[in-house]
Formats: sequence, structure tokens, C-alpha cells
Amino acid sequence: LSFEKKTIQHLSLEITPLNDPLNTSKTQLHPIPHKPTSQLRPHNAPIFQPHLLLLTHPHLISQIHHKINSQPLNAEQALKEVADIFI
Repeated sequence: LSFEKKTIQHLSLEITPLNDPLNTSKTQLHPIPHKPTSQLRPHNAPIFQPHLLLLTHPHLISQIHHKINSQPLNAEQALKEVADIFI
């Protein structure tokens, strides 16, 4: 993952690019663990649950938004800093 840390001027220009991919990823990942075994091997389904949990974790997402709004950082840097705390 490569990006440049930036101080931003327009907060809404960071929040929307963060929320849109999060929502798209949630929509795409949600049905995967529930697919029939003919489409997904049973032992592979559980690997998608932690990803979905991260994408829907309210504290994680709110902390990213808080960093963007309070510091103000670009979405990539805010995500990295919050993820570093959680991981």
C-alpha cells in the first residue's frame, strides 16, 4: 500500500471516497460466505467473515471519520493510523 500523507482542505472530498468503497466492498462480500458449496469451497467461506467485520465495525469506521475531521488527514492516512491501533 503506497500513498502520500496529506493535510486536506475539503473534508467531504475525503469522506465520500472512503465511504463509497466501504459500501461497495460490504455489498460484494456479504453474500460470499453464504454461497452454495458448488460455488465456494466450505473451508474458504470463513476467511471472508473477518473482512466483513472490519468493514462494518462501527468504532473502526467512526475513528477513521474522526481522524479525517479532526486532524484533517487524507482517508488513506486516517485508515492506516486507525488500523495500526486496532492491529
